[in-house]
Amino acid sequence: MRSLYDLRDTLVAAYGGRADAIDGLAGCCVGGKLFSKLVYEKLRTALVKRPWMSAIWKGFIPPKYSFVVWLACRDRLAVKTRLHFLNLEDTSCVFSRSSPESRQHLFFSCPFTVQFGRASKIGLAFGGTCPLLTIR
Repeated sequence: MRSLYDLRDTLVAAYGGRADAIDGLAGCCVGGKLFSKLVYEKLRTALVKRPWMSAIWKGFIPPKYSFVVWLACRDRLAVKTRLHFLNLEDTSCVFSRSSPESRQHLFFSCPFTVQFGRASKIGLAFGGTCPLLTIR
């Protein structure tokens, strides 16, 4: 019974008053029956479409790569600057040791990853071999 009261309070708060909530719920009834799906659609917050979402979620891109890019775009990658709850003593980048390891640093300003990105593009042009990955 308590959850029904909570639902009622949520509806009244969402619509700004009891009378407005009743009017809003009237649109959720079809043939005298109240449909929970329609109530849910009225109460939930609308999804904000990000411009980059359609670029990363493609059928030809493997889901694991799309997921990593999605995490990067939302700044949710597990980089050292975000792992403060582990009480890491050293948050510097493992590649360059020059800056804290952050999303911005890893993708755009780390000398190693920038060089690796350039080399991999060049490597693809030369039969798929990457000079940085050659074992000497």
